[in-house]
Amino acid sequence: MLLKVSVFIIFAIFKSQAALDPCRGVVEGKNYVMNPRGCSWFFSCENRTDPQEGKCPHDLHFNVQSQSCSYPENVFPRCTLDDDLIANTPTKCPTNNDMRLVPHPFECSNYTLCWQRNWQNLKCPDDRPHFSIFDMDCNTEFLADCKAVDRFCGSVELEQFEANPQGCDDFVMCSECENNYKLHNFQCLPGFKFNKGNKTCLGENDFECHVKESLAFDLPPRPFTTDCSEVTTLRTHHPGDCQYYFYCTSTGSMLAKCGDGENFDYEDAECKVNGVCHPNINSTFEAEKIKIERKITNNIPRIDLN
Repeated sequence: MLLKVSVFIIFAIFKSQAALDPCRGVVEGKNYVMNPRGCSWFFSCENRTDPQEGKCPHDLHFNVQSQSCSYPENVFPRCTLDDDLIANTPTKCPTNNDMRLVPHPFECSNYTLCWQRNWQNLKCPDDRPHFSIFDMDCNTEFLADCKAVDRFCGSVELEQFEANPQGCDDFVMCSECENNYKLHNFQCLPGFKFNKGNKTCLGENDFECHVKESLAFDLPPRPFTTDCSEVTTLRTHHPGDCQYYFYCTSTGSMLAKCGDGENFDYEDAECKVNGVCHPNINSTFEAEKIKIERKITNNIPRIDLN
């Protein structure tokens, strides 16, 4: 006999910042719809004009058919959003001049800005402390839903020293306790570097560290990305600087810069010597001050355990 347990709990959900009216065309009686942020995520559409984001607890997946939070094996068809997101997330800087944001392999608060074949390690601000591989930018801990440690530790041998892909001065080790991964950080002594072949710290003169050093350079203006789903052209202007623009691709957007003496022409969507900026482009862009409105509700999908 199958036992179905329905549990209603208080749950934090957030006003959507990225979705374009996800509740449009929702069927009567279906108050929740799938959220591309991941398999556990959903949109609450009870208020059709104010969609809100939420997440199933305890790594349960949202089941759009039963309108519930279910074990992953009970969701049909199987959700691949998490796997697809990881597969499409860049892990290294490109070899060309394109701008890319790359998440740190195991630290949620850090990421790398790749720009014109250089790169610089950056840290998320306090009000948006974690890097989101869905938004490819810093966000709240809840919306970022960072699983960097789980992904990293799931790909290496446990209780073995592993190199930090971004440096030779430190190294890490993964362990597992009660089905949860834990990451331990270690530092080589001064004058020593971690050798990933020997998995130990050696003198700087005993081997050559092949990790490219981070370079200091002038950062391009924020935002580093844009939502291309609202863009009708291949290129679109940057809201804070006339020399910059976004190049839209099938997987997102890339920040680019016009040549010396050129501005991005808003009407023709290309760089020109006398390019005309959109009037709003010269206004001060305060991306760092954008806040995400938090709401609390008890109206979430039931927890379906069967």
